Amino acid sequence: MDEESKYGITLEKYIELIVKTINTGENEIAYKIIIESEGIDMQDWKKAKKEWDEEINDPNDKSKTYTKFIPLYQAALERQYFGRVPCSLEEFTKIHCELSFRKDIDDPLKPIQYEKVLKENRITANKWDICNSFWTVRVGMPNYRKKFSELVRKYSQDNSNSKFGKVS
Repeated sequence: MDEESKYGITLEKYIELIVKTINTGENEIAYKIIIESEGIDMQDWKKAKKEWDEEINDPNDKSKTYTKFIPLYQAALERQYFGRVPCSLEEFTKIHCELSFRKDIDDPLKPIQYEKVLKENRITANKWDICNSFWTVRVGMPNYRKKFSELVRKYSQDNSNSKFGKVS
């Protein structure tokens, strides 16, 4: 049985291109170059991407496509970043602590907006997802645990300063 595709793009190819384009941010030219360098028409890509996105998130699919997606996505990320780190442990910890501890300056009972923290740190949501996926599984490992704990102490204290509001 042939593998399902949408406009000639299989789930594996869709995932590969999602990972390859993650760092393009809002640079539409770079995004288009990557897609078309794979021999894919941009209009076909847009239609296929929309349909794959819908199928992955479709509750009527009973998570079948999503269940296939996750391990393929993790494998594609590993291939893309094999031997490279998407962001430093320090950068990850700083942003992680800001997201965890900073409060909205107008309402100290509310956490700061996720998008605001990412924008201030000059990182896209897609790039943060990669950094978060990469480091979350590693910070508990013996070779990272101590440094991560030290950085959490440092940045959680930084985030209790008046610039960010008091930490509860």
